[in-house]
Amino acid sequence: KISSTLRHTMATVQSQTSVNLFRAAAIGVAQFHNDIVLCISTHLDSRSLVNLALTCSQFGGKSRNGDGGENKWSLMEEAARRIINKMGTDVEKKTLPRYEDESWMLVYAELEALRSALTFDQLVGNGLGYTNSGSKSCVKGCITRYAATAICNNTMRAGKHYTTFTNSGTGDISLGIIRPVKDWDKKCLLDFDPLEDIIHWGELNATRTEQWQNGNVNCCMIFNYTGICEWSSWQTTPIMIDWQGRQGFQENDVIGLLLDLDEGILVVYKNNQRLGVLIDGLCGEYCWAAKYGQGRRIVSIERGVQPER
Repeated sequence: KISSTLRHTMATVQSQTSVNLFRAAAIGVAQFHNDIVLCISTHLDSRSLVNLALTCSQFGGKSRNGDGGENKWSLMEEAARRIINKMGTDVEKKTLPRYEDESWMLVYAELEALRSALTFDQLVGNGLGYTNSGSKSCVKGCITRYAATAICNNTMRAGKHYTTFTNSGTGDISLGIIRPVKDWDKKCLLDFDPLEDIIHWGELNATRTEQWQNGNVNCCMIFNYTGICEWSSWQTTPIMIDWQGRQGFQENDVIGLLLDLDEGILVVYKNNQRLGVLIDGLCGEYCWAAKYGQGRRIVSIERGVQPER
């Protein structure tokens, strides 16, 4: 309505001076309304910002500033940037460095994920299912042959991340980290062992991005019975490490894993007691994962606070 009124008025003005005045007024009105939109938008979640950005170019396209130039971001991108700068703690900002040319709305979505409960979003291979239809934080496995893997989609890109795993039942289970892999639950695989399935290495490596950096530890896990660390580059035979402080874990033990990307290490805790460094030399992005071998196991995942000892 405002734009229509301005166009009608400008059409009736003959002098160039008046036209310039109306142009300046239009920019002022647009700037005023953009400020209102930004103020309201900073109270929305990331999905709502994306929906608004898709609504019209005024919200999703790069707008003009008061000098007539183009703003660096769209209104919704700017809203997401302001939300992160205002609401994000120093620790959260450190764990979510923005990549070059990355959408602020995507970073905002990652911040929301960082504050949400951890879930096993991908169940890859037969024999896995959720124990509760309303939650994806707990997965049961009934594996008769080979292996299957539950993967958390929450991506850890920097800083420190601590989580705990609780398990019950009998059988093989391995806990650890894996590179972010998308939609592997849609491949309808009969089995999936990200450490030893050579047949999948080529496809897994094809998903490599700059965010993996130059590290070659693409999957690393601790095995329950022996505590042995096994890691794979998805290029050569997996390597096993007898790390200092090695212990296995049994039913009902609470295993804590600290991924410290500042130091490039994965540290193991058992029932709130620090055991030691499972592996070092880590860099780039990772997700949590649990690999189920033969047997019946239930594993739940939960964010935790790193023990002081």
